[in-house]
Amino acid sequence: MKIARRVAAALAAALVVALLAGTTSTPAGAGPNDRLLVIGDSTSSWYNEEPGSPSEAWWAIVARQLGADVTLSAEHGSGMWARGNKCQGTKFGDRLGEVSRIRPSLIIVAGGFNDTHGCDASNKKVPIYESSSKRAVDIYLTALADRVDSIGLDRSKVYVTTPWGSSKMDAHYWMWREQKAVAERLGFTYVTMRFNDSAQTVDTVHQNRQGNLNMAARFLAGMPS
Repeated sequence: MKIARRVAAALAAALVVALLAGTTSTPAGAGPNDRLLVIGDSTSSWYNEEPGSPSEAWWAIVARQLGADVTLSAEHGSGMWARGNKCQGTKFGDRLGEVSRIRPSLIIVAGGFNDTHGCDASNKKVPIYESSSKRAVDIYLTALADRVDSIGLDRSKVYVTTPWGSSKMDAHYWMWREQKAVAERLGFTYVTMRFNDSAQTVDTVHQNRQGNLNMAARFLAGMPS
């Protein structure tokens, strides 16, 4: 296991260099006709698609490498349980209509950090039990599976990943494992992205340029070849 992790880390590091140099190759199964839908939180919504920008998104780098047109459905603070926009916005499940509207050929679901809290009647964040967070993962991904089936998309083309900084590491430990277990049970593809350390973030949560490059490299390295 440790050897496999070292190999994965080395591959991701090499991919960062290749991404900066613009010399990476396209993973198998991806092509210029792909329509990519990215579902996420502020680790996706805070960033842009401008190549080389300090705020270039990890998902934009992935989409460019895949040669895919990308649509972003992401909201600050949102999750599979948590409502975004300071508890006055949407959950991931509220945006399932994007799947039917866009009819993507690839989907990335990237979230989980916000799902250790909920919102009370006064639109204030309140802690929730780990069991509730895990139930939300199951409910959302099951609903997504039904929606994916309705448009005839192969479930293996849904990639689930768990972006994370250096905060709330105790929750990261069980969150990514829960997402992986549920995703694989449903026939989705889980991609282990791991986490960004403090030097790769601007606030221990949201990634800087290096963090976005690392996330893109880890995601591409984790896609099936």
